[in-house]
Amino acid sequence: MKDRVEFHRRRQTGIGGSDVGAIVGVDPYRNALDVYLEKVGEVPPREDPLPIQERGHYLEDDIRDLFKAKTGRRLKPARFRRHREHKWMIGHPDSLIGAREPIQSVFDERGILECKSMSRGVFKQIVERGVPQHIQLQDIHYATLCGHRWAATAIVQPDTWQFIAPEMEVDPAIQKQVIEICEHFWYNHVVPQNPPAPVEPEWKIELPAVEGVVEDRHDPEWRATIERIHELKLMRDEAEELYEAAREELRELCGRYGVFEGAGARVYFKLRERMGGLDTKRLAAAGLLDPAKVQAWLGEVAPPLLRDLTPELAAQLRADVDQFRKAGTQYKDLRLYHVADQGGA
Repeated sequence: MKDRVEFHRRRQTGIGGSDVGAIVGVDPYRNALDVYLEKVGEVPPREDPLPIQERGHYLEDDIRDLFKAKTGRRLKPARFRRHREHKWMIGHPDSLIGAREPIQSVFDERGILECKSMSRGVFKQIVERGVPQHIQLQDIHYATLCGHRWAATAIVQPDTWQFIAPEMEVDPAIQKQVIEICEHFWYNHVVPQNPPAPVEPEWKIELPAVEGVVEDRHDPEWRATIERIHELKLMRDEAEELYEAAREELRELCGRYGVFEGAGARVYFKLRERMGGLDTKRLAAAGLLDPAKVQAWLGEVAPPLLRDLTPELAAQLRADVDQFRKAGTQYKDLRLYHVADQGGA
């Protein structure tokens, strides 16, 4: 508990790596106002870390070992630091990467290592789209703090134990901008206790229009509840990913189509065909009559005898839209029902 109090006290003395993305406006979870409120002590620090944060903390040593095994690089312990020139710049990198000989590129020099544990969905996004901006800015911050020119982010997906470690050379132009933005934030907002306008993340969706006044809420109970909802959403998303993975594993265990029962479950595994959608272009080009419109028109202009025939006539005009339907696709349908477990032999 004492260590945690000291940790939060030190965080209030400067800007750390995890603060940069929020200040710049690219962190999906926090904004500049959140950082300000934490630094000036208006929002108390969370007493207990989120389960996802705890998982990442306890996996750090494993991630370091994986990085060393996969890359052959030497790692050194890091410590809490404060920049000699920019006193507001603080941080505690996860590890320092030792240099290797011969030095033929910037990546042979000493560098910074950040360790991350990600859910399946986030891990997949990183593989497809690259390291998110707020993590890149964290790496740049720590590299600047330690005087290094590159950083690696070791990322593990705990459920599948997939591992990647993308490397990034620090761009001096971006580095300069980050220093200027954070220095301005510290001396123009935190030091004089002048709240900034919250910088909205670039990814933020367009919110519905508001009639009246939007009430600002910064009380601890509100913040704690929002954090809990966000945490539960992440847990739900991860649970859904694990659920789908388990279903895929069950399909493989079936091995063939049929009905299987055991361990209190009956599983129906069949190959089904999904009905195809309508080919709207062909349908429009066919110039089909709309029976409802024909019936309404005849009701207005036709003589009484013909009006009595309109329902039959409309039925004959009805088109067989199935001829305009696209070919369906086959899919593996797995349905599981819980039944009374009769026990095993």
